[in-house]
Amino acid sequence: MTLRASSLALTAALALSACTTVGPNFKSPAPPAATGYAMASDAPSPVGQLSPEARPAGAWWSAYGSPELDATIRLALKNSPTIAEADATLQRARAQVDASAGGLAPQVDANAGGQRERINTQAFGFTGFPSPTINLYSIGGTVSYDLDLFGGRKRGVEAAKADAESQAHKADAAYLRCRPSRSPPCAPRSPPWTR
Repeated sequence: MTLRASSLALTAALALSACTTVGPNFKSPAPPAATGYAMASDAPSPVGQLSPEARPAGAWWSAYGSPELDATIRLALKNSPTIAEADATLQRARAQVDASAGGLAPQVDANAGGQRERINTQAFGFTGFPSPTINLYSIGGTVSYDLDLFGGRKRGVEAAKADAESQAHKADAAYLRCRPSRSPPCAPRSPPWTR
């Protein structure tokens, strides 16, 4: 009996030790210690300083006060297949996060039904009795939940969130790529054979 109890205890301990999330917990690496982009020997700029924390926000081109530039950028943003693709990919990644997170919640299903049925009393050997029509109602439901013992679904949600964050940065890069220059990369161009 002690051998059986000890093997049962060992099996229970092994089963409980397996109930952990698979893989290490990701920790973002520390950012570089740079305070700016200038070399140590460079003189400070009187105009301003660039820093790794600085991000262009919103319609950065409107700071130049040029209506022609505003119109060009609006046209580039409106008609850019690059930006449309980046936005669509970002929306798909965000939908994947919602779908992955939905798998962690309990799944509930409910159904109800109703029907009318006529009972043939003569089939049971009762002659002379009327065959009544009755109403039948049914109500049912199910609830299911994935215990996620090994954390695979949780890691799937983390992966989907990381992918969505990556796609958001790619969408930012697509918007930033539409910058003013001699030939904006996102502006619609005529085909080379028509120039």
